[in-house]
Amino acid sequence: MPYAVTSLLPLAFFPMAGILPGEIICQNYFKDITTLLVGSMMLAHAMDHVHLHRRLAFFVLSIVGSSTKLSMAGLMSVTAFLSMWINNSAATSIMIPAAIAIIDEVENYQKQIQQQQQQQTPEIEQRLKEIVTAVTPVDLDLKTTIIEENAKQSSSRDNIDINLDELMIDYITDGTIAIFIGSLPLILPDQNPFQKNWKYNPILQWDQLSKSFPWGVFMLQGAGLAIADGFKV
Repeated sequence: MPYAVTSLLPLAFFPMAGILPGEIICQNYFKDITTLLVGSMMLAHAMDHVHLHRRLAFFVLSIVGSSTKLSMAGLMSVTAFLSMWINNSAATSIMIPAAIAIIDEVENYQKQIQQQQQQQTPEIEQRLKEIVTAVTPVDLDLKTTIIEENAKQSSSRDNIDINLDELMIDYITDGTIAIFIGSLPLILPDQNPFQKNWKYNPILQWDQLSKSFPWGVFMLQGAGLAIADGFKV
């Protein structure tokens, strides 16, 4: 039996057994921690859709090289930085595609090295040179984008005076921010809207997201929270 099916059983068995009312059990399946997980996984799927995880992998490899230890250290550093602002589950769901991309690139590089040692053909040497030169423009493009974004953020902070007392900070949670950021790829266009013959298409289609989204994990977390509430009775 799939774990997603067993995760739905507390919705039926707990009210029937008189442990908790159905309306209280249902609240555990969509709490704030659940929205945080959903938003972070939506963002992770959007990163995978636009191949941003591969750019992040190229960026890490261009700094630390092909060493396994240094690659692990670079990946851990990025994950640790993300976990400073979001919980560990959300940071893991975002970094898993980047980690897989790094592993794929390292494996491809090692295979190419082995082929070069075995065959020693000029064609393989040319392909390796193309791979090395392909990493550098991506790295420069990432650095340029980060510098431009930091400049825009600093200029906007200088020009806009925000009164934090008016922003209802007490109402905003981690789940609120995660759902907002995770919904942006479903709303923002995938091309420049100011170009000719522009047609609106979001960065990530809902049909694509709904087919690949791990709904079982979503239900499993709700079942865990429901069982925890059941033990409190």
